[in-house]
Amino acid sequence: MNQKDIIQQCKQNKYTAQIEVYKLYKNLLYNSCYRILKNREDAEDLVQDAFIKGFQKIHQVNEEMNLGGWFRRIAINLCFDKIRKEKHVFSIENVQEIEAETVELEFNNAEGLSIDFIKVCIDKLKEKHRVIVVLYLIEEYNHREISEILQLNESTVRNQYARGKNQLITMLQKHKSNTFFYLNKASSLSNFNGEVELTTSLSNFKLTDVTGPVSINSIGGNVTVEFDKKLPLQLYSVYTNNGFIDITMPSTSNVNLEANGSAIYSDLTFDVLSDQESDGQQHMKLKLKRGNVKMKLEAGFGTIYLRKK
Repeated sequence: MNQKDIIQQCKQNKYTAQIEVYKLYKNLLYNSCYRILKNREDAEDLVQDAFIKGFQKIHQVNEEMNLGGWFRRIAINLCFDKIRKEKHVFSIENVQEIEAETVELEFNNAEGLSIDFIKVCIDKLKEKHRVIVVLYLIEEYNHREISEILQLNESTVRNQYARGKNQLITMLQKHKSNTFFYLNKASSLSNFNGEVELTTSLSNFKLTDVTGPVSINSIGGNVTVEFDKKLPLQLYSVYTNNGFIDITMPSTSNVNLEANGSAIYSDLTFDVLSDQESDGQQHMKLKLKRGNVKMKLEAGFGTIYLRKK
């Protein structure tokens, strides 16, 4: 079916057409919601709410409209309704007009920085700046459209965007000079002392004797970490959605560990602080020795292996 036929059948409340629309645009809506909310469960819930609301108002759609864009706008509006209600980030009393216009910085040394890495830096911005930067740079809304979504004056949006962009550039410049990172490909790194950030869509990583701090964000990839001649010294944060996480370390490591996955296996003798199961996932808090170094492992519905060196 072409879009014209799909719209007409949706207006007739045809279930097959509604399912077709859902299959076509569910990933588009989910990605937009997740980028704004940074929470998988909330994003999934609002995607469902957006389709329900969209089909209830499908009579407002004409044949020339971009149907996916129309549903996405509904989803994004629901995201900000949730943010305003729960976080009060964009409530009127918490948004003050900025008299002086903020001057936007420029960053002309982006070679070697992938879109994925820039998104990681965007996630570190203050909430009120992050969501505007996401809407402008990633979702490709203009300042006027963002002002309508957020119910703010356009001048406020422009200044908040400029501030967010300037913070982002500062982070990119810092990481460009001081941080080691691999992006968008299978990677390995050995014998490195310092800050490491790894981010990708579908890749495998192997780190050997990387003491930290380490932040890994992999969608579907597998992450292997091995401590052979060294111990973890600073924060380790590993996230992968449905890939496995495999950590090998000496029993003398001082680790305070939080692990979430479909299953967690270990031949290390941890002190078990808590062990719970919910929604097909196992959630454990573990301590090895004094537990000085925090390690957070999130495998989604993947498996976590904790091995003794």
